[in-house]
Amino acid sequence: MRILSKMEKTIDIDVCVSQTLSKTYTISTSDFTTEENGNESWHIVEKTDFTDDFKDSGHHTPEELIFILENLCRQLIKGEKVQEKKDLKKIMEECRFWTVDETISVKE
Repeated sequence: MRILSKMEKTIDIDVCVSQTLSKTYTISTSDFTTEENGNESWHIVEKTDFTDDFKDSGHHTPEELIFILENLCRQLIKGEKVQEKKDLKKIMEECRFWTVDETISVKE
C-alpha cells in the first residue's frame, strides 16, 4: 500500500474493469454420435459450443452467481428468510475453483 504525502494530489477517473474467469465442469450432452470398430466404441462430439448444455446442467456462470449474491444480500438486509441451507451450500460450491485468466482496467 502506497502512502501519499501531503503534497501529492489524487484525482478520480472512470475506468472500465474487465475480468476473464474460467472453470472446468463435467456436464451432460446428448449431441454426439457413437462409432464402433469391433469390440471398441467411442463417442464423437462435433459441436464446440456447449453453452446450452451448461445452462441445462444446473451450474451457474459468474454473472449468475453475482446476481444470486446480490439477491441474498438484499434478503439479509431486509431481514428476510434466506434460501435453504442446502441451496446455500450448492451456491458456495459453485463459487469455488474459478481461475482468473485476465484482469485489465482501462480509462473510459
